[in-house]
Amino acid sequence: PDNLIALDLIRCVGYPLVAPSANRSGRPSPTTAAHVQEDLGDRIDAVIDGGNTTLGLESTVVKVTPDDVTLFRPGSITVEMLEEVAGMRVSFPHSFGPTPPSPGMKYAHYAPQAKVCLVTHEARHRLWETVCRLQEHGEKVAVLAFDDTLRQAPASTQCYSLGARDDLQFAGRNLYALFRTADKDQVAALVVEGVPSLGLGRALMNRLQKAASIIVEE
Repeated sequence: PDNLIALDLIRCVGYPLVAPSANRSGRPSPTTAAHVQEDLGDRIDAVIDGGNTTLGLESTVVKVTPDDVTLFRPGSITVEMLEEVAGMRVSFPHSFGPTPPSPGMKYAHYAPQAKVCLVTHEARHRLWETVCRLQEHGEKVAVLAFDDTLRQAPASTQCYSLGARDDLQFAGRNLYALFRTADKDQVAALVVEGVPSLGLGRALMNRLQKAASIIVEE
């Protein structure tokens, strides 16, 4: 692991160390020690706090054969990076049959308790229209979007920032923490601004699409 505390723990134990992810299915993945404590509580004896996650999104998962590289789950190691190393096109099938070959592929694994309404990048001009429509139903609605979009927000709108539009690493690092904040604020519906499915944006959109119960497209 790329973490000095984790490496020290392995050295102290003195033999190979194996463990599952510190998260429960159906919840946004933890990105801080506090998130782990919230989710697992008295199921565990202790938490070693190695600091916040540096990437935020789950790992890239691929299947590699001599003739093919298949992407099961996009992550911070992007398709473009893989293709440069492999020297071949990486396939990303959207259907794998009844048995998913990788975690996080079958259901809304990453969703908050709030209803997520994803507005795709192509439909971003409809974001505030979507917010107004949801507010008409009397729901507590919040917006998760980039800073330039949030500058157009009405004064009374609950907003959470994904940061600068050209810094998708910030968005990926903070996405799940913002989902959890929305739940603590008892938001009923969370309108989220999407990004183009390129580079790290592919991983972000993969998580958002799985979390969404409504997708607004152009």
